[in-house]
Amino acid sequence: MNDSPSIPDLRPSLFSKQIEFYNSVVTNLRARKFFLAGAAQSGKTRTASWLAVGKIGEKMNRTSSGKEEPGIAWLVAPTYKLLGKLKREFLAKLPEDWIAKRKEEEIVLVTGDRIQFRSAKNPQDLRGEDCFLVVFDELSRAHEDAFLNCQTRLAVHDGVFIASTTPCNAESPWLTEEYFNHLEDPEYAWSNCAIEDNLAMPH
Repeated sequence: MNDSPSIPDLRPSLFSKQIEFYNSVVTNLRARKFFLAGAAQSGKTRTASWLAVGKIGEKMNRTSSGKEEPGIAWLVAPTYKLLGKLKREFLAKLPEDWIAKRKEEEIVLVTGDRIQFRSAKNPQDLRGEDCFLVVFDELSRAHEDAFLNCQTRLAVHDGVFIASTTPCNAESPWLTEEYFNHLEDPEYAWSNCAIEDNLAMPH
């Protein structure tokens, strides 16, 4: 790529809390794990999709400049239905001129970087090559093993994990525990779209 990828201005399309989370991911250079919790229909998937495009654009710049070899980004959801929603949101924002080859489960970019779409229905399927980025939608509906397997894939490249999730519930006690165990951990960053909808994760 001769020119740096140009990320569209997202501010008109996001609400203030969504922009706050977006900015926290962009500016917080210490954290490697970012979590956005909010109620249904609060725009979590849209925000995560914008962040995925931005982080992938940054990686394409590093690849095209010769600073890094091409890498892999995963977009993950707990079910195939939710993965389809995430994929649609993401592809609507991904610039067409970044794409060299498009397949059902993978996109190859002009820099050689790859984007793979993964279901977490079977956590053991979340294995393979190492990643520079994992974007995980609706994390509270996934098994803890899915989360842990993603962290393993990110470890080699000190990659970034971005998750959006509805409020924690009885089905995801591990995520509430993750929150309280790492509330002060600088590698973790937690944000809420609406605190009254997410009492399991108070500020």
